[in-house]
Amino acid sequence: FFEIPGANFDPQEVRATLRAQGVTLVGERPGVDVPVPDVREAFALASAAFYRFPSRAMKMIGVTGTSGKTTTTYLLESILLAAGLRVGVLG
Repeated sequence: FFEIPGANFDPQEVRATLRAQGVTLVGERPGVDVPVPDVREAFALASAAFYRFPSRAMKMIGVTGTSGKTTTTYLLESILLAAGLRVGVLG
């Protein structure tokens, strides 16, 4: 279990229940089984490993900036689809 605190949920509140079930706790706060400096990064790396690093088999393009990202991504999608490639757009 990755203790990722949110605005309305404190994962420390469910520690006793998880420990009773033999769940390993990963987190930034004291009292976890596996302490890490950044729990979100640890979760991302563990997820990638669990699913056998799917991004390694993909070409990925990142679009950043203040404005025009949506237009740019859909233009790229159209161009790549016309070229016969499989495309996915995430935003």
